[in-house]
Amino acid sequence: MIQRKPNGFTLTETLVAIVIGMISVAAIFFSYQAFNKAFKSVEAKAQMNSNARDALSQMTRELRNTCRVDTNWLGHKNPVTSTQCLSKFISPRGASKYAAGASYLMIYYDDSPFNRIRVDYGLKK
Repeated sequence: MIQRKPNGFTLTETLVAIVIGMISVAAIFFSYQAFNKAFKSVEAKAQMNSNARDALSQMTRELRNTCRVDTNWLGHKNPVTSTQCLSKFISPRGASKYAAGASYLMIYYDDSPFNRIRVDYGLKK
């Protein structure tokens, strides 16, 4: 009579395979977490650069428009003069909008005959 070996895996072989599989899944999980963290860090830096670029672009546009006076401005009789269009101030103590003692700028320009724009730049609290 021919004796056959039973088909299948022994308990030891199954346990070794499960341990190796768990180690490989844990390695994949931790490497995924590391790559995901690095990606989010790079994404946050890119967003911060984009926001800074947008802010500088807006500031450049507003500074280029400084002292732009529309001769047809209908707001009042006297248009803004060159001495009034750009003013630098030191924020007094107790001012609610800006940090005390910080410098801030007030910029005026005419956007249209009906619109005069005032832009404040300063250090917030």
